[in-house]
Amino acid sequence: MTPSVEFLDRAIFVTGILSAIGITAVALWGSYFEAHLEKISKGEEKVEKAQELGRIRVIGFFAFVFQVIVFFSNSNARKTHPMLTVVIFFAALLIQGQIQNKLEKKLDYKDDSSQGQAAAAVKSLVWLGASIVGYLLTVYACSLGLYFLSQTIGLEKEISGLAALLGAVVGLFLGFIFFFALSPYFMRKTLPVKILAEEKTLVLIRSCFEKAGFSCPDVYFVDVDKISNNNVLLAGFRRGNGIFKQSLFLTKPFINGLTEKELEAIILREVSHSALNHIKKRLFVGVSAVILTVVLSSVLVALSLFVFPPAMSSLVRLVIPVFAFIAPFLTIKNTIRKQEAEADYYVAAQLGISLAAFASALRKIDNLNQASLLHESDNSVGSFQTEKRIVLLRQRLDETASTEKKTEQDDFKKAA
Repeated sequence: MTPSVEFLDRAIFVTGILSAIGITAVALWGSYFEAHLEKISKGEEKVEKAQELGRIRVIGFFAFVFQVIVFFSNSNARKTHPMLTVVIFFAALLIQGQIQNKLEKKLDYKDDSSQGQAAAAVKSLVWLGASIVGYLLTVYACSLGLYFLSQTIGLEKEISGLAALLGAVVGLFLGFIFFFALSPYFMRKTLPVKILAEEKTLVLIRSCFEKAGFSCPDVYFVDVDKISNNNVLLAGFRRGNGIFKQSLFLTKPFINGLTEKELEAIILREVSHSALNHIKKRLFVGVSAVILTVVLSSVLVALSLFVFPPAMSSLVRLVIPVFAFIAPFLTIKNTIRKQEAEADYYVAAQLGISLAAFASALRKIDNLNQASLLHESDNSVGSFQTEKRIVLLRQRLDETASTEKKTEQDDFKKAA
């Protein structure tokens, strides 16, 4: 017997209410515990911070278990409203996680024990999982939305299928925009980061952004001595505020392993991407590629339905989904490759960084990441891609210098 629509609506309503009860309970306890932490910070109460951290995490664990029980106990809601149920579940986990994170920050205690490291790893996995699920939900919602829209206006089944595929591509790019804007927040949640307080390095970083005419973002370093990928990353959009505020992330070995000139070269290279508006251009190229793909795919579908012979129509319908999915990604990949070369040239030709310092920094980063060709510690050579990159940059700088010299000679001859 099929449940009534009223019962199904009531099922998702109950799921939402139960999740809200869990969130409210955690919020009320968090409010009480925050007042308790205020007394600790003022010295009114003497406690072991490790014990208090344990209390916070125990409550966080039970709150997590409660939301899992709510999610799995209502099978009707999961069957009939799968996407909405998942959204409620992960929204509840994110809100509860934010409350727990706020309390842990207020406690200001770093747990270096194996249990503490395990808890940090689990926390990172939860945030990573939440971001992946959120991204997939965005793709799913866009795909489903375009499919139902095409069905509503009475389009053919083949075109509706194509609309669903193109909706997925649109969702990929919308998800990219949203999660790139949120990337500073997610990185702070998934990585063991701290605000960089070393004044000398901060002064250098500020000067790099000022040289390009930008305000300096928040600067963090990854508080891990050994990490497999040492580099620098500028996350978020330049005009973001609050949780969307742009942030710069560096690793410890990266900061300690480079000289001042080398660090300046790599920071300025990240800044050059903002100066050249590379992110906006990538988004524009991506959207343009999707629109062109929609137009071309629609034309091919129309031709396969009304013009091409049956045998050829079948082949075209097999090719269209592959083309619609791959074409935008190949376009963006090619754009990124060109932008990387453009940023290398900009930092050397426009921001005044010497090729020697830039090349040395790239090779040292390869050495830190154990990617150099010779695996030596003298930083004399980097990876194949790095060496190719340096050669291409040197050639372009030489060509520019030669062109400028020739122009000067021509101007001198005209003046004479």
